[in-house]
Amino acid sequence: YSSLTSRRDPKYLSVGSQDQGYQRGVVGTPGGPGPYVDLPQLISGDYGHLSSSDGSHDIIYSDYPGFVLVQEGEENPTLHTVDFPSGFSGQWLPYMTADPTDKKAFYLCGAKLWRYLKQSNDWAPTQHTTHDFGGTLSSLAFSPIDPQRAWCCTTGGDIFYSTDGAVTWTKSADWGPGAHYFYGTSIVPSAWNVDEVWIAGSGYSNPPVRYSSDGGVTWKNRSQNLPSTLAYCLVEGPDGSGSMYLGTQSGAWEWDPVAKGWNDILGADGPLTLYWSVEAVPSLNTIRFSTYGRGV
Repeated sequence: YSSLTSRRDPKYLSVGSQDQGYQRGVVGTPGGPGPYVDLPQLISGDYGHLSSSDGSHDIIYSDYPGFVLVQEGEENPTLHTVDFPSGFSGQWLPYMTADPTDKKAFYLCGAKLWRYLKQSNDWAPTQHTTHDFGGTLSSLAFSPIDPQRAWCCTTGGDIFYSTDGAVTWTKSADWGPGAHYFYGTSIVPSAWNVDEVWIAGSGYSNPPVRYSSDGGVTWKNRSQNLPSTLAYCLVEGPDGSGSMYLGTQSGAWEWDPVAKGWNDILGADGPLTLYWSVEAVPSLNTIRFSTYGRGV
């Protein structure tokens, strides 16, 4: 479901999967026809939405249906669990993300937006906003330029934007794509322009990818050349070129910012399967995809 490479030391790779649990490995040198990374399982189960505040593995958050798994320590990690709030209502693997301003805090999306903060040796939840979103939240993202700027969406496709750290919200004028039925959608604010943001999700009866250049007030179709399919994940290229990378039900794609369209990048070597997670690893000049059943 998800992978996270350490920004501090990119040889460390953590992975959340279905049934095969939470895994952690040390990346070697690519080569040969088979796997070159051993990913020992640290705990069994289903884990998704891996994130950390600063990109390191000092503290990684991910979730299982019913609790949040916390990895602490980049080189000699320990694991412990944090329960969902009492009476929590949300997706099976609800969207969650680390707080970009505090590595000891994270957000959990459900019918309400919750923020957890580490107090003593445990994390305690508080309801972060009283805003009524009219549905279940399926994604949340903060601008890497200004963390006071935030965007979220519901499973039904309603999009909201905030300018005060996700406390107060305004509904966008346009609809976004619907969510995967148990995992959510993907929102990616640009690291180069604070008003640019992308969203990806279900595309069977509407565009799977939409784009805003005015901070989320209005949205445009950015699905040119894509099949009518479900988009699982999206990431911005780290070089400032405007390239985007997308994982879908039908393969992996790259956005050409000049031609304004998506190109299939599987070539002859990429397995034709579902691409569930994608991340940028700037120090390796790499875009790392995770597939559903065919590895990373």
